Amino acid sequence: MVHYNKSQQKVLDAGYDIDTERQTPIEDYRTWVQQLAGYSGKFADPALAAHARGLADDAGKFVGLIERVRNVKTPTADPLGIPGAVDEYVRLSKDAQAHMEALNAVCPAG
Repeated sequence: MVHYNKSQQKVLDAGYDIDTERQTPIEDYRTWVQQLAGYSGKFADPALAAHARGLADDAGKFVGLIERVRNVKTPTADPLGIPGAVDEYVRLSKDAQAHMEALNAVCPAG
């Protein structure tokens, strides 16, 4: 799960280009979340399973945030178009990182 997540981050990042305004397709993000959810169901250890589910849940929330930000059609005072979007992104990133660190401590991505 850790290795897959790290490899997919590179894939998802490659789909984005600020200069051409190209965005990674939302379906690519959904595929990533579905795979993480699949992996999260395979952990027998309850503590690791909780971190795996947490990572998959955070990824799903992250995709929801991306969709909401992309669907904003009118300018707002918030640089991402939705009040609180940056705070939500930071919180999700911190939560996901904590889950990744816990999983990586037991199952290093290598």
